[in-house]
Amino acid sequence: MKIGNVEIKKNYIIVLSVIILVVSLALGYSLLYSDLNYQANVTVKNYKCNQENLYERLTCLSTYDNTPSKNVKSYSGIDYNDISSDTNGKGLYTLSETLDTANPIRYFRGNVKNNNLKFASSCWKIIRTTSTGGIKLIYNGKPNDKGICEENGVSIGSYAFNDENLSVSDTSYMYGKTYEIKEKIMENTEIVYGNTVNWNNETNTYTISDEVISSSWSNDHNNLKNKYTCFNNETTCEKVNYISESNDPAKAIYIELALGETKENIYENISTNENSSSIKTILDKWYEDNIKAFENNLEDTLYCNDRTSLNGNAKKEMIFACPNKADSFSTKEENGNAKLTYPIALLTKEEIILSGLNTEKENTNYLTTNSNILTMTPAKININESKMVIISSMNKIDSLKSTEKAEIKPVISLKKDTLIVSGTGTLDDPYIIG
Repeated sequence: MKIGNVEIKKNYIIVLSVIILVVSLALGYSLLYSDLNYQANVTVKNYKCNQENLYERLTCLSTYDNTPSKNVKSYSGIDYNDISSDTNGKGLYTLSETLDTANPIRYFRGNVKNNNLKFASSCWKIIRTTSTGGIKLIYNGKPNDKGICEENGVSIGSYAFNDENLSVSDTSYMYGKTYEIKEKIMENTEIVYGNTVNWNNETNTYTISDEVISSSWSNDHNNLKNKYTCFNNETTCEKVNYISESNDPAKAIYIELALGETKENIYENISTNENSSSIKTILDKWYEDNIKAFENNLEDTLYCNDRTSLNGNAKKEMIFACPNKADSFSTKEENGNAKLTYPIALLTKEEIILSGLNTEKENTNYLTTNSNILTMTPAKININESKMVIISSMNKIDSLKSTEKAEIKPVISLKKDTLIVSGTGTLDDPYIIG
């Protein structure tokens, strides 16, 4: 005899079991298909990636960075806040946010061994492709006596970014006017501060305005950064002081301005780019001695020296474009500021992040050498502390005073139409270009 409720429960259990079975089969098939499809893609790519054009070869070999793949386990893709690893990116990837551009960016990440290239009688590592379809390289020393490139080739020497460390311009690849960063020991007296200033051409004086406050430094210093003051209780003075840093309760970090200049003029006047930094002079000379005879193979591309922040860290989100043209160094107007003598510069912090390094953890990848390596990205601009971003000897992102020496590894970029004569990119079989 069948009892209604028992029969209903039995049918319910049967239906539920069928649903679970169908879902499980579908999920299992999806995962199996995804894995087989990935394996198939790898096989097909490895088989078909024999293009003569270097950019096209790299395009064929690359994997999207926003999906799981062989060395990326997260379903959202690579996490750039973390270092590269066998689960967070190791290989050649396409930067997904550039897929809609004319030349999507392909870049190497992690401790890869297949980004080696010989050019101009030297060894190089491929960093990434550029927005113009070129291939950006970093110097990796000279071949040994047997003609083989080393894994961590030597630099061209150890040099400082600049000879001085007292000015905003000391973190500039090129610069115009220099502004000395000063410090003042603050007494516990009332001083007038304001957000803006007005210049009077007749009296040649500044007048502090906009939310003018009178306060003692020790009580209110955290709120006084980016304000103007005469360093007294007056609102008018011939020279005015712009507070660039106010963390210290005992002293102010400031830049003195005169003849109508305001804080907006600081960046403008520094970035006229009339003078070369110490490191640019060194790189230009090295280029003349080692690369100039081969420069027909090079493209003009953008090298970013982001100086938009007068204090603190440079903007790491600016990966392949500079916020200001004055910081976009190039030899031609269509690609940047046309201030470079030769198309050569250094790494940027953003390229180091893509390669798989960060500020927190030690890591080993194709850029690390257990030595300090200089970049062209400003890290901090302060009194006696104008600093540049480096890859540290601890193999992570750090900073160094602009006057302190670090290893110099030049960066250049090959043209988009660069052809491969031979090679697979390994140390024993580097790409040879024609």
